[in-house]
Amino acid sequence: MALTDGMLITREGCSTISDQNGDLLFYTDGMTVYNKNHTLMPNGSGLLGHNSSTQSAIIVKKPASTTIYYLFTVDGFTGNSGGLNYSEVDITLQGGLGDINLNKNINIVPGTCEEVTAIKHQNGTDFWIIVRL
Repeated sequence: MALTDGMLITREGCSTISDQNGDLLFYTDGMTVYNKNHTLMPNGSGLLGHNSSTQSAIIVKKPASTTIYYLFTVDGFTGNSGGLNYSEVDITLQGGLGDINLNKNINIVPGTCEEVTAIKHQNGTDFWIIVRL
């Protein structure tokens, strides 16, 4: 069933993740994160993605975890200080609606921008995160 009541208004990229049944867990434009009820997560603003980034964010489940998701964001302009960052969403917080834990806006690669994607590793557990330099 399509959901038509989402809160995102973005010029370009966004990301969403669902559970194994296809039910929405949360979604983002790279700057804000909304839970499955389309409510801003309490710690879900101020992410370092950008609304003009082609793919501003990507979400992957943390390997070997049943409750933590990595939310990777990228800046929208070459040379800006944002680069590639990650935050962790703990889906058990806020009564099961999720929230970003203390790991927020952790810089991984400065100076990258516009695009981020993830590919599942051949081992079936890990992910490769790929960005444009």
